[in-house]
Amino acid sequence: MIECEYQTTATLHRIADLYGYQEQSLQCQEELAECIVAINKFRRTNIYKDQEKIERRKNLISEIADVMIMLQQMIHLLDCQEELEAEVGRKIQRQVERMKEAGIWEE
Repeated sequence: MIECEYQTTATLHRIADLYGYQEQSLQCQEELAECIVAINKFRRTNIYKDQEKIERRKNLISEIADVMIMLQQMIHLLDCQEELEAEVGRKIQRQVERMKEAGIWEE
């Protein structure tokens, strides 16, 4: 995950605290929905239309940034950084085990 510099992190925390959980949870949902739309549009882009692909890629990157900003705020508001890191590690390890069982992961 992208590490935020201290000033950026402090700014995101301040924004989150000013708006609060209720408001930011709604904003997070909106940003997630917009990202889903951008992912689908990029996937459906005709690979032969270079300009369209460039524009949709740029839009997808922008939507991913919005989601990451909101998720950082949600992590702060829920005060769950350590729990989240543990859960991410557990889920990654679970996926690796599944891939090993399927024969598509080699050490």
